[in-house]
Amino acid sequence: MISALYLIGTCCLILFDYFDETPRNLYLLFCAYITYTGGYLCLFFKNGGESQKLRLYFWLGILCRVALLFVPVFLTTDIARYIWEGHVIRNGFSPYLYAPNSSELFQLRNETWNQVDYKDMVAVYPFAMQVLFALFAWSYFTWKIFLFSVEILTYFLLTKIIKISVKPAMLVNIYWLLPLPIIEVAYSGHLEAVVVFFIVLLWYLFKAKSQPRKPPAYVLQILVLAIASVIKYNCLFLAPLFVYEWFKKDGLKIALVRSLGLVTLLFVVQITLLYWHNFDPIVFSSLDTYLKHWRFNDSLFHLVGWLFGVSWQDRASFKWIQYLFVFVWLGIVFIATLKKISFERQAILIFGSYLFLSPVVHPWYLLWLAPFFTVESNKIFLLFCLLVPLSYSTFFFGQEQVPLLLKLIEYIPVYLILIVELFRAMKIKALRSVF
Repeated sequence: MISALYLIGTCCLILFDYFDETPRNLYLLFCAYITYTGGYLCLFFKNGGESQKLRLYFWLGILCRVALLFVPVFLTTDIARYIWEGHVIRNGFSPYLYAPNSSELFQLRNETWNQVDYKDMVAVYPFAMQVLFALFAWSYFTWKIFLFSVEILTYFLLTKIIKISVKPAMLVNIYWLLPLPIIEVAYSGHLEAVVVFFIVLLWYLFKAKSQPRKPPAYVLQILVLAIASVIKYNCLFLAPLFVYEWFKKDGLKIALVRSLGLVTLLFVVQITLLYWHNFDPIVFSSLDTYLKHWRFNDSLFHLVGWLFGVSWQDRASFKWIQYLFVFVWLGIVFIATLKKISFERQAILIFGSYLFLSPVVHPWYLLWLAPFFTVESNKIFLLFCLLVPLSYSTFFFGQEQVPLLLKLIEYIPVYLILIVELFRAMKIKALRSVF
């Protein structure tokens, strides 16, 4: 039953290539979403202890992913951007200096260039990710093959973490067969597969003990944190958890020295990048635009802006919300870091609160949280992962923002469960104080 639903969902995505009509593609996406979600819920509510099916579900996930390697992408143009920027680098130009529509790159234009969005914007992805584009993003197929390999590594890292956590091995399927990575990585080719791998690797390094005759754990932690942060900046969100752990284990002085080492590595990378580009401010211009002006599928940010009647076309009217939410989020990070809970719960709290407060919540951003569900059950964000594909409605209706009705369907169940869980936690805490 589960396998059949997943295979039907995969066939629906494959059929995208054969229809150009928006209504029919919408039905196919809806069918894929429903069947994947149905299969996942059957798996999720199935009784545990069926370790003999672990290999079957592994190969089911492999089959779904391999089938989508050859399928053209229609839900996003991001993969075209990866391929274009890799193409630019291989031809000796910097995507940080030259936007796709620049005259200097005219001779490089090809079929991929036609599919790139925001042609007037230079590269926004960090340095290390650009290296991966140059190495692996030669075509849709080569990039998807690379991501497929990364997902396999992530799978086996998760099995190790689950073993360390003394949890049933079958829990790895909570991530492996979640519809979101299948749609966003195997089908759409989003780079978040690489980000997830580094998040899981950091998680593993936090939990695993340093082995004899190998580098001390903190050396690997610093190196991986530095690399992960120049893969995608959000990986740096986990740094406070490591710094506090160093402080608890080895004292303030050692923690400060190691933190300084991490900061130095990141500083050297960024200064080197700027030096290669003659310290031209255009290098970070797209990142600046993204941070200041972009909005998509936001919840609390949209709500507060609506309550105060801000104009979304005028940043001066809503930038105070951005500053307020940054301050609130940093407070949550501080509390999560000091709270005596597991690393996975801390990570869910940090990434989850960021997504609730952020003005930009693309579906693939939820993948930052998904691996942690294998060890730490979380109904709120698991439901969010299942509902966030509703935001793809913008693709079919030609709108920049998610329609309000669909946004309410997406977010109301999530926030209702969040409120219930908060009240339950407060009630338990009150009872403990009494007894």
